[in-house]
Amino acid sequence: MKKYRITKQRALILEVLKNSKEHPTAYQIHNVVRRKIPRISLGTVYRNLDVLCETGLIRQFKVGKMRRFDADLSDHCHIRCMSCGKVDDFPANKFDFEKSAIETDTDYMVLGYKVDFYGICGPCNDKRPMQGDYVNESMPTSN
Repeated sequence: MKKYRITKQRALILEVLKNSKEHPTAYQIHNVVRRKIPRISLGTVYRNLDVLCETGLIRQFKVGKMRRFDADLSDHCHIRCMSCGKVDDFPANKFDFEKSAIETDTDYMVLGYKVDFYGICGPCNDKRPMQGDYVNESMPTSN
């Protein structure tokens, strides 16, 4: 693995992520970082996010076609509102994954897992005129 210096820009981007529970996009991070480094470009933010991901200091995940970033490296899942796009953390300890059973059933050595949930957040659900009328073509289905 290539070694990278922790530059002023990287340190600030990492600080922004550690202080956020919003799972921000690069654009959102750029808007916050610009308050302290006005001349920083969006491209520089993207490059630094890639470095931070590569070094394992942050994680990225996709919501649709948009990349979001997370400095919380603990085991946790994400739940996304299909109406407004909000992403929240969900504790992974709510699941009782039997690693040994999965390995026996599949002949895989389990290295990790990723579980994402989709739904409608409380505020968006409260705005809906009638229950059961929500349809979104981009909503994933479970098969």
